[in-house]
Amino acid sequence: YYKLNDGSNQALQNISVQIQYFSSKSSISSGVLGGILNSVNSLLSGNVISTSANPRPPLIIITRRE
Repeated sequence: YYKLNDGSNQALQNISVQIQYFSSKSSISSGVLGGILNSVNSLLSGNVISTSANPRPPLIIITRRE
C-alpha cells in the first residue's frame, strides 16, 4: 500500500508484487530470463510502457551471489 503526493489527494493505492527466490543465478529458468531481457530491451529502445504484455505484477528476483 502507498500514497502519492499528487493530484489524487493522497488516496490509498496498492499493487501486488511477485517475488521469486533462486539459490543461484544458473537456476533461473530461461523463460524468466527471456521475459526480463524483453523488458530491458523494450525500455532501452524507448518503450517505457509495454504494449505487448501486462507489466503487472512487478517481478522481484532474489538470488544468492555466485
